[in-house]
Amino acid sequence: MNKTHLYAKAIQKWGVTTQFNMLIEECAELIVAVNKLDRANPEDINDRLEDLQEEIADVEIILEQARFILGHKAGDKIDKIKIKKLFRLRDRITKDTI
Repeated sequence: MNKTHLYAKAIQKWGVTTQFNMLIEECAELIVAVNKLDRANPEDINDRLEDLQEEIADVEIILEQARFILGHKAGDKIDKIKIKKLFRLRDRITKDTI
């Protein structure tokens, strides 16, 4: 499957605004899934984990579409920001363990 082609078709069909609105919706659904997992009864934990996994997949897909919409330059900048934040996370973890 060619994700780039698929994303281009989705954006062509529904438009940029709709896809960004979907990003908002999918992030909200992920928040709800995380919240429900935190409050799950032991007998419901597997269902809540499945819900969480589904929402993570949805958010990852729509984030890839957002990166596609923003273009390669923005994607490169996002990657640089992620690296910077990963180094910051590493430094915080290291600082906390010393």
